Amino acid sequence: FFKETRRIEIGSHIVSNSSEVFFIAEIGNNHNGSIENAKKLINISKGAGAHAVKFQLRNMNDLYREKSLRNIDNDLSVEYTIDLLNKFQLKKESHIELKEYCDDLGILYLCTPWDKSSVGFLEENFNLPAYKIASADFVNVPLLEKVSQTGKPLILSTGMTTENEIIYISNLLNDWGVKFVLLHCNSTYPAAPSDINLSYIKTL
Repeated sequence: FFKETRRIEIGSHIVSNSSEVFFIAEIGNNHNGSIENAKKLINISKGAGAHAVKFQLRNMNDLYREKSLRNIDNDLSVEYTIDLLNKFQLKKESHIELKEYCDDLGILYLCTPWDKSSVGFLEENFNLPAYKIASADFVNVPLLEKVSQTGKPLILSTGMTTENEIIYISNLLNDWGVKFVLLHCNSTYPAAPSDINLSYIKTL
């Protein structure tokens, strides 16, 4: 399916032209803001055979309006989201500690940056083998451009996209010379079995 020029490596793993499964354990914010919980989840992931664990990093000031951050936006859904993120986000220093913990344990640390300044922080402080893009940012062209400039492979979830958007972004990344992987995703948690449609992987 991939030409040799599209050979994609993440760490020591070849994820194109390979029958190997690259197993990423999604930790996200499931540590509830606790670095101790995060380390426990890394240990469990390593024990389950995962090749990598993935976290999230966001700069709240870049993502939300000042009114939303000050809870004077009258948008209860945004207030609820911001309140949870403020409670459960890890500090940048914690990400550095967790990256070192992963290195010592022999499992790859991956991260989803939600904004351009988070990309900058990750580039300055980590040597990540790839970047993961969330479904919600699949068509966030400024963010994709920033991440693409790192020269790292991209892993993109497609859970909030139309097929036309997938084709458009794929063509754009190809034009930029970016190596990327598309993930079939259903952005409903938990997803009903009738909505999973694994056969769409063949289309991707």
